Amino acid sequence: LSALIARRYLRVPFVGLPNWVAGRQVVPELLQEMATVPALLKETRRLLQPEEADAQRTALREVRRRLGPTGASAGVARMLKKLAGW
Repeated sequence: LSALIARRYLRVPFVGLPNWVAGRQVVPELLQEMATVPALLKETRRLLQPEEADAQRTALREVRRRLGPTGASAGVARMLKKLAGW
């Protein structure tokens, strides 16, 4: 029920915080019916490839940098205020 409501009323590009902060998909988002065993295995195998793992680590370092030195909570709060136009 929650997924149905969310799909109907929310128009957001990402659900995961790292993806929001990066402004692109950094981590896989396999939600609801997309979280199948084959899909999870496919993503796991992909992330076990050294070049894919390195790319994700690099992207997550960028997410950390964007959140700033004050901690994730303060960084996310700043970003949400900016998104909300406050």
